[in-house]
Parts: sequence; C-alpha cells; structure tokens
Amino acid sequence: MSERVLTGLYLAWALPCIGIVLLKDPLAPDALTHLAVFAWLALSLLAIPWLRRLAERHSPRRVFLCACVASAAVVEGCYMISAPLHPSLLVTPGTGAGEALRHLALDLVLTTPAYVLIFWAVWALMRRYAYRPIEFVVLVGAGQALGDGVAYLSANPAMLVFLPWLMVSYHAMTMAAFLALRDRVDAGAQRRRPAMFVLPLLVLPAVYWIAGGTILVVVRTLGWNG
Repeated sequence: MSERVLTGLYLAWALPCIGIVLLKDPLAPDALTHLAVFAWLALSLLAIPWLRRLAERHSPRRVFLCACVASAAVVEGCYMISAPLHPSLLVTPGTGAGEALRHLALDLVLTTPAYVLIFWAVWALMRRYAYRPIEFVVLVGAGQALGDGVAYLSANPAMLVFLPWLMVSYHAMTMAAFLALRDRVDAGAQRRRPAMFVLPLLVLPAVYWIAGGTILVVVRTLGWNG
C-alpha cells in the first residue's frame, strides 16, 4: 500500500479521535497538556535542518538520542499540569514557580535514564529496518503508547479506539529527530522484513515496562506510595 494511502487512513482515524477528545472539555488539564504537546511537535519540526547539520559534525546516534531526550523533557514539562510521574509532583495554579521547577527537575531525574534506554531501542529499530515516515508514526508511536499507557489502557480498554490521542506525545518526542536523521542511518544495514511491523509493538512496550518497573521501585524507596 502506498505511503499516501496509509497516511490518509491514519489521518482519517487520528483527526476525529483527537477532535472528539479536545471538544469534550477543551479546558481540562489533559486537553491543555495535549495542546501544548501539539505546539511543541510543530515547533520541533522546524529544527530538522539544524539537526541534519549537527549530524554532519557529530554521531547521528548521539544527535538522535539527545534530540529525543530533550523533546521528552519538554513533553514531561507539559504533563506536569495533568499527569506527572507522581501525583505529589502535580503543578497547579497555586504552585509557586520555584516549587514547579523542583517538581519538574525531580520528574526528569527519574525519567531521563528511562528515556535514554527507550530512544536507544528506537534507534536500534531504525538501524535495522527502513521505516517510511507513516510506518514510524504508527508503529513506534503505538509501541510507546501501549508500553507507557498499559495500566490506563487495561483499566479503560475502550480508549484503544482513541490511541492516536495518546500517540501524539510520543510523536512530539521522536518525529523531528527521525525525519532529520533517517537518511543518516547506515543504509546497508536497513532492510524491509515482516518483523519490522511487529517488533516495535513488542520491543518498545517491553522496554517501557522494564523502565517503568525500575522507576516504581525508586519511587517506593523514596516513600511515595500515593
């Protein structure tokens, strides 16, 4: 199937899902979070030429990992008003600027090592298989959403229909770096095999579960049981 057709099918699924959720309560913290994430996704795409130039002087893998981790930090910041790593880190209108920054810093201290591992796995998939942009959007986005949102989706299985709503956050983390650097991957190592359509849906959730389990142990060690 052509990339144009696949893109059209995905947009026909994603846009109504996103529109329905946004229109339900556009001022809800989760909706405001996603609007901020949409803005960051659009802004991050402007960095594609800069990332390409940067990859001419540095390792493409390093540039990819750093760009994705930096974008993940921005997305984590967006989520501080709706669903931070732990409820005690929630930022509300009554939270002072200094306290909000401390909450974000603690969130990033705990999540950044996990993101490094996750984006290393994404890079490994990119090196092994020649993903077209729409394939990367759907497969890698779904793999991350299923891994990170397993508890939420298990409790709310109907939200699988609205999976694109969850996937947007992961597009904001990886899409610009993928588009900028996919041509910098060793082309001789890339191939197209049936496994390329399955592995992101298996590998990425597994990495998220490992990383999430580790973070949970740390959080409980800190005495956060709420």
